[in-house]
Amino acid sequence: MIELEDGRLLLVYMEFSGDGSDFAKTQLVAQESSDGGLTWQGHRVITETARGDMNVYSPNLIRAQDGGILLIFMRQHGHDTRTCYAWKSNDEGFSFSPLSEFFPKQDFSLCNATIKRLDSGRLLLPASPPVAGQSTATGPYSAVVLYSDDDGQSWQ
Repeated sequence: MIELEDGRLLLVYMEFSGDGSDFAKTQLVAQESSDGGLTWQGHRVITETARGDMNVYSPNLIRAQDGGILLIFMRQHGHDTRTCYAWKSNDEGFSFSPLSEFFPKQDFSLCNATIKRLDSGRLLLPASPPVAGQSTATGPYSAVVLYSDDDGQSWQ
């Protein structure tokens, strides 16, 4: 969730279809609140599960250094393969355009709504890869922090 310039709140979340399991089809949906989160309006699909993929998930929103809004999320291609994406909005979340793709077809997950910016400008994003030799589908998992020093265009 992020506060927009006019004080409204923008929320992007995963909307599940099917059985609701972690591997069910999803779409990322945006809604806005003008009363501090008491009620929500709109129902805009930001992106859907791509053809051949399992789902799309783990949305993170943060204000870009130039005033835009960054949306970081993942597409799950299979049980053990995912790709991270950074999209950007220059119209206060009304629309988003692809900015970058990173860590293609890797075996880890991002954490929802956890992205932070340090005073230096560096972006931090927690992730959870499986312990060496284990599968993301079954765990156990470890914890790492991804970072970007160029406002989400590339990640380490």
